[in-house]
Amino acid sequence: MKIRKGQTSIEFLIVFAISLLILGMVAWLIYEQITTINIQKENAEVQKLLLDISNTAKNVYIQGEGASKTLLLSFPPSYNSTGSGIINNTLLLRFRETTLAENMEFPISGILPASKGMHEISFISRGNSVYIGIALYKPNVYLISSVLSPNSAKTINLTLTNLINESITINGTIYWPHTNALLSVSELNFNVPSYESKTVIVTASSTSVTGSYLGYVNFNATYSSITDNQTIDIYTEVQ
Repeated sequence: MKIRKGQTSIEFLIVFAISLLILGMVAWLIYEQITTINIQKENAEVQKLLLDISNTAKNVYIQGEGASKTLLLSFPPSYNSTGSGIINNTLLLRFRETTLAENMEFPISGILPASKGMHEISFISRGNSVYIGIALYKPNVYLISSVLSPNSAKTINLTLTNLINESITINGTIYWPHTNALLSVSELNFNVPSYESKTVIVTASSTSVTGSYLGYVNFNATYSSITDNQTIDIYTEVQ
């Protein structure tokens, strides 16, 4: 009787162990299935995100210089900012161990978010290229062109608009390696409050020498760890 009782206990332990093993295997299979479904779901989300970004960039590019659009986009929990970005006109989005890429047929530049979650992404046409990403500001023009008579001058208003709900600092530099035509900007370094605009005066002046002259003004905006560097091309023709 005692032997039978002990044998029953051993059989119970064996059955119990097998049951635990089966439950563990089932739980693992369910976990694997859920993980696979989540990966497939994230893959679809990232593919849609990539498509939304590329299609919006194409539409803004077709509309021409000055066109812009802002989208509120969701970057998934597994979004990897280190492996994401814009390289050689190719948009890269990395999540988990996968990188999706979309090659654009026109020049693109920009800054993608540094973290997962919801982000406002700006798309700004700069004529022959499109800026994609977290834009801090937007100029009203990307090319200032002037036709002058000898010994004359012309002023143009350049307006920079803050696109975020924080004050930004803008610092500018001029590249103008010419002496027969001159270029000046009324202010190069200033702060712009949230959603407000700052207008500076660009003055092109000529001497008695005719010719064509090309340069640019570069404005670098900063807020926290974000920087936004944009260039305004300047063309002056004296005739």
